[in-house]
Amino acid sequence: MLMLDPKGKLDDISDAFYQTFSGNRVFIADIPAGAGASILTVLTTLAELRKQERIPRNPLTVVILAGEISEFSRGYANSMLQSVKKDLADQAITIEPHIVPWNALDAFSTTNLVRKMTLHSQNAAARMVILANFSGFLNSSSNWKKAKPQFEEIFRHSTDEIFSTAIWIEPGKNDVTSESGFLGKVTKWFKDNFQVVFGNGRNAKDIGFASSTSQFKHPLKDHDVRSNLTVVRFDLPEVGGAE
Repeated sequence: MLMLDPKGKLDDISDAFYQTFSGNRVFIADIPAGAGASILTVLTTLAELRKQERIPRNPLTVVILAGEISEFSRGYANSMLQSVKKDLADQAITIEPHIVPWNALDAFSTTNLVRKMTLHSQNAAARMVILANFSGFLNSSSNWKKAKPQFEEIFRHSTDEIFSTAIWIEPGKNDVTSESGFLGKVTKWFKDNFQVVFGNGRNAKDIGFASSTSQFKHPLKDHDVRSNLTVVRFDLPEVGGAE
């Protein structure tokens, strides 16, 4: 839904994906990666769009850094990424996956993650951080308070003179989408801590979340299922370029 945007409500989000993954060498950090659903969705959607000749088939190398606390999930994500390598290669997409432990509440774990982000994003033409399905864990006030310094470090080190964005994806639930809900807290946190990136006609008020819905056939039963999605796009330009 993010990339195809069937209802035309996520133009800003889908544009960020297509600009990032148009070709060349790009870097993506997927945190928390879980079993790899987010990055796999992006990669397989790109491959299918290329196969159907909907987007250009320029050579693309995607360097992936997936951070996840669960050892089982890390292993599953790795096996899934390995399983799609050939299909991606058929569409001129090469992947270089790096899957590492990451604890969102731990400063040392995050510093190690950021070090690897810096290492693996060298020579990238674009960078993206994807954060997905984190609200269930972070909606607790104590967890959010402990995690905020880690996100500040990640976002600070993701600012770049190249095209750099962060996409935060959550289910479209009331405790996520309301002004006092999770993404309301996230957007306020970003506006309070990253005012320095606003410039060149950009405005902190432009940072907000968009929602969309779609329906799909249930894979096992004869009825449709509705999916609700809420997303925020954060642009992370080089600080010096925002002055």
